[in-house]
Parts: sequence; structure tokens; C-alpha cells
Amino acid sequence: MTYGTKLRLLWLANAITASYSLYVGEYLWVAVLFCFLFVVVGGYAGWHRYFTHRSYQTSKFISRKLLWWGALQSLGKPITVISLHRHHHAHSDTDTDVHSPTNLSWWQITLGYYKEPKVSRKYIKDLIKDKDIKFLQKYYFHIIVTFNLILLLIDPILPGLVLGISNMWAIFTSGFILNYLNHRHGKSNNNWLYALLTFGEGWHDNHHEDSKRYSNQIKWYQLDPTGWIIKYFLKRG
Repeated sequence: MTYGTKLRLLWLANAITASYSLYVGEYLWVAVLFCFLFVVVGGYAGWHRYFTHRSYQTSKFISRKLLWWGALQSLGKPITVISLHRHHHAHSDTDTDVHSPTNLSWWQITLGYYKEPKVSRKYIKDLIKDKDIKFLQKYYFHIIVTFNLILLLIDPILPGLVLGISNMWAIFTSGFILNYLNHRHGKSNNNWLYALLTFGEGWHDNHHEDSKRYSNQIKWYQLDPTGWIIKYFLKRG
């Protein structure tokens, strides 16, 4: 079974558990909490701005938290996800961009139906030196599936509340909004609504202009809550 097939089967399972949790309708505040923790802190601030772009410095303790919280949004293996995003930035909105809306439809981009390029070693040389990242890369599906099964045994509503809804939100924001909507018409764009839904990630043209900034806020009204989280809670040195 290919990596892409495994990933989409995981997403399907998460969609089913998320639907069940929403149907039961209890303790949805738990889902909101984990969406914030896994997607915003672990995903946007962690996997994206810290591990992919190294836009700020932090402590070893915080970086390990960000690594694991980001993994639990269930978007894929760390080296694979990070290297593809680095490749995207190097070739943004060109024919060699891995998920350009000029070449692919919205559903192909959202669900990862694109041909993964042969990524240069320069995009992963720092990642393969990190033992925790290599461990997570090797055992990613084992870890996520085991965690889901443990939650299921505790209470059938928990897989959806803890992982399922977070994963659906991550796919919608990262896949559909950021990779598709924020790159329509052949160029990255800024959009206040996308930024609102993605805690500042939707100021996407600002990000592509300089991905080494930990904040996407350039003008006063371009509010970037993820940048504030980094500034006041995560950034060290």
C-alpha cells in the first residue's frame, strides 16, 4: 500500500470518528481545545513556522512538544510534509510547484492527489539529523493508529473529539484554504477571511515574501494570532 493511500485511509477513518463525535454532540469544547493545540500551535506555529522555515528559536523542550502536537493533526510524516512544503516555497506558483492550482483542481490539492517530486537532499539535511523526527517518520502510522485505538477503548467518542475533528480542520485549512485558495490565479495572495480561519496563515503573500519572519503581520490590521503565540509563549533567544 502506498504512502498516499495509507494517509487517505487514515483521513477517512478520522472523518468517520469526527462525524460520530459531532452526531453525539457532547464535550465539543474538547475538540476545540485539541484543534487549537494540534493545528494552531503544533501545526501552524510548530511544523510550519518552526520546523519548515526555522523562523524563530525555541527551547528543546518546546520544540519536542511542537513536533508531537503537530504530528497529531495527522497530515502526514514530518520529513515528507516539511520537505514538500520547502519544495513548494522554492518553486511557488511555477510549473514545478507540487500543488499549484494552475495545474490541479481543488480536490486534488486538498486530498493530496498530486505527484510527489523527487526532493533534493538539501531540503531535509537538518531533519535527518534529528532523532525524534526520524523516529516519528519511521513509525508515524503505527503511532497515530495506536493512539486512536487507545482512545476508542476508553470511549468511542474520544477518537473524533481528540484527533478526528482536528484532522478535518487541518485538511480544510492547510489543504483547501492555504494550498488552493491562497494560491489561485497563479500567485500567492492575502485574504482577511482566510487569515481569520487560519489564525494568521491566510496573510499568505506576506509569508511567501519572507518566510523567515515568524509573524505574517506587516500592516497593523493584518492580525496574526499564531505570530502572537510564538512571540509570547514559544520564542526563546
